[in-house]
Amino acid sequence: MVNGVVVTADGMRAVSASADGTLKVWDLGAKRPTPKGGYHDGKVNKVAITADGSRAVSVSADRRLKLWNVQTGSLLRTLVAHGGEVSDVSVTPDGKRAVSASGDTTIRLWDLEAEAGGALLCTLEGHRYWVYCVAVTRDGRRAISGSADGTSKVWDLNIGRQLDTLEAHWIVNGLAMTPDGTRVVSAAGSVIEVWDMTVRRKLHTLEHYCPARSRTESTGYRDRAGGFSVL
Repeated sequence: MVNGVVVTADGMRAVSASADGTLKVWDLGAKRPTPKGGYHDGKVNKVAITADGSRAVSVSADRRLKLWNVQTGSLLRTLVAHGGEVSDVSVTPDGKRAVSASGDTTIRLWDLEAEAGGALLCTLEGHRYWVYCVAVTRDGRRAISGSADGTSKVWDLNIGRQLDTLEAHWIVNGLAMTPDGTRVVSAAGSVIEVWDMTVRRKLHTLEHYCPARSRTESTGYRDRAGGFSVL
């Protein structure tokens, strides 16, 4: 199963993350995978790409983040600190930092430019259960995380501090931001919630009802992150 995919800004290549532990780089013009790629020692949950398309960051059940050169497929760094499966990752717009979410209940901020294999800048703690998803604002100053504890949390990445908690309807397993960063859309169980980030207030709750599936199936705990992001 393919767990995630990202596309380069020029639209020429895509990088996919798979439950078989591999990453593949795809030539979208030729409609086939390139010889480049990599692997983890566990399912690959998500992959993010820098704005210039030169590097990708993958996260896995093996508790690691890996930084890759997209052009060559070579492994640049392996980042290790999480105590549980890593569910999601987001890269700041300048490509210098990455934010990861994990089953160990933490969010971690990484310096992708640091020598000697990268550096852990800070660990953000506050969620009570598995953190499924994380997104970064367009200015790179804040991150928002979603968790099995039924909350989304807003973090200041410059000072490493929690700014606010948004109480959701259910488990938060997907997040997306509008391009201007003023609104966040979260997937929480069977609903979609729209938040105004200027006042940290919920604007709308949209029912995502599927009669073919039971409520238990559609809102049960999941073993990895899911969702989408606005590029």
